[in-house]
Amino acid sequence: MPDGEHAESTGARARWDAAALVAAGLLLACHFVFLMHYYEPAISTIDSHGYFVQARQLADTGDGAVDTESRVQYVGRTWKSAGRGRYVSMWPPGLPLVLAGARRAFGPGAMFLVNPVLATLCLLAVFLVGRAWFGAGWGLLGAALLGCLPFVNEHAFYGYSHIAVMFFMVWGLFFTVQWVHTRGAWWALAAGVCAGFLACIRYPAALFAVAFGVYGVLCLARDRRAWPGLAAFTLGAGVPVIELCIYNGRVFGTFGITGYSLIGYSPTTLFKWEAFKVFAPAYVQQLLAVGAGYAFVLGVAGIVFLCAQRAQWRRGLLMGLLVLPATLLYMAYPQMPHEQSMRFLLPTLPVYVIASCGLLAGYAKERPIAGAALGGVLLVLTAAWGMPLSVKKMQAIGERQAVLARVAREVKRNVPRGSVLIADEMACHDLDVYGWWRLACTTALSRDRVPLYGDSRGDALYEAFLADAGAWAGSGRDMYWLGNDMRSRGLAEFMRRHYTLDPVAEIPVMPAGWDKDMLRRATAPPEQNARDAAPAWVAPYNMSPAPEEFMERMFYDFAGASPVRLYKLTRMPRAEKGADQ
Repeated sequence: MPDGEHAESTGARARWDAAALVAAGLLLACHFVFLMHYYEPAISTIDSHGYFVQARQLADTGDGAVDTESRVQYVGRTWKSAGRGRYVSMWPPGLPLVLAGARRAFGPGAMFLVNPVLATLCLLAVFLVGRAWFGAGWGLLGAALLGCLPFVNEHAFYGYSHIAVMFFMVWGLFFTVQWVHTRGAWWALAAGVCAGFLACIRYPAALFAVAFGVYGVLCLARDRRAWPGLAAFTLGAGVPVIELCIYNGRVFGTFGITGYSLIGYSPTTLFKWEAFKVFAPAYVQQLLAVGAGYAFVLGVAGIVFLCAQRAQWRRGLLMGLLVLPATLLYMAYPQMPHEQSMRFLLPTLPVYVIASCGLLAGYAKERPIAGAALGGVLLVLTAAWGMPLSVKKMQAIGERQAVLARVAREVKRNVPRGSVLIADEMACHDLDVYGWWRLACTTALSRDRVPLYGDSRGDALYEAFLADAGAWAGSGRDMYWLGNDMRSRGLAEFMRRHYTLDPVAEIPVMPAGWDKDMLRRATAPPEQNARDAAPAWVAPYNMSPAPEEFMERMFYDFAGASPVRLYKLTRMPRAEKGADQ
């Protein structure tokens, strides 16, 4: 090619790359605005409490455990006793460390934004990987496809760790691609840090780190000049893992014990061949129906296609190692698959998207117009399927979290910090993120969890509970009650006989557009008890209803008591007992 034509071609490519970069920026902005339309600063899912409160403790005290001050103090369901009033979260400290950084920098409210921000930044990483491997246009297609996937968008608000795993996986992939391309030790170090930190977020995510390491060795081991990069990758991966072992040793007494051990998880209970044989088809179906959608089939074909190419087989192998081991592992997990089981495979979705772009890019080399047209068809089909489903899923979780955010605003406005607040578990679950109030949860009155008051019932039970709450408040703090007479009738009647209840606020907790009939249908018991139908090898703690379904039912029970009222409690003088309010 003559020099003039070469320069013209290079200039056109540079202009196209610049345009694609601008388009990627606009895509990221649109995706984040789309997410923010449904954003509410609250948590409503069962596992999220373990992450967010652990983050609160790390940010405020440097210790992820909770030392309770009273037996009526609210402790979430994903916290387990370590003895002497000390509770530890079941979950690893990786995501809590990220959340704690946001809390320290911008305040408690910033923690709710972490997952949406990470979800949008995943699109940028997919664009960069696709641009590096296949060209800017294909990178842009990959980012757009990922932004349409409903499970990605829904989990931006779940408060779970799977979005964080996806973030560090896909950015680790980008840093690994740059490391192999440039032989740069700093890229290798960044890739290693992402790889090692994945294990700190979710232990099985260490499989992704192995994939990065294998790819680096295959590409660079024969080049002695690249050995410092291999050493930098190893160092970067080792530091977070060593810190994780030190953390586990400090919290659990030995680095070999984790939070999962506290509920009986072990290699023999976590993964079973019987589960794999039964559940594998369900996971494949979910990858098609709610996971990667059309990009799943094309992504699998793309991985096979790249593995068959002499110049690209290492890329194909890398993507295969990123999806296959993790998928097989979770297929053998003895939990009855349900809609949210797809969260375990959420970090693999960007890989299918990138691989599908690789397949189309290979086809476009022979037939450019047809390849580009197929890319457009894939995007249209994915958007037509994924965007309405994204809206439906985000609306559902947004409705719940809007109610909890409304409750939190009223409590922040009316309840001084340090006061004792008696409240329903659903309200405590979200308010505990802030750590500003002493939350006395009414679950202490229930026998469904650990009974605190033996066989006490009626007035004796309420007297003991309120005495504990009052002792926790002491002489210098106020007591408040957030509740509803209908939902807590016995407690309300007792308080009205023995306390002055000064109304502070009335808070509607019915989701917008809902009515009592909709709530009744949402809280209806399942038609069949899944425990009875489960195979013997399914562990009891892994049974339906799924934790997510459990929390939804808890929320709708809470919303059925709308409106809830906030009262300030003042104990009556003994002489005034029995007066009617």
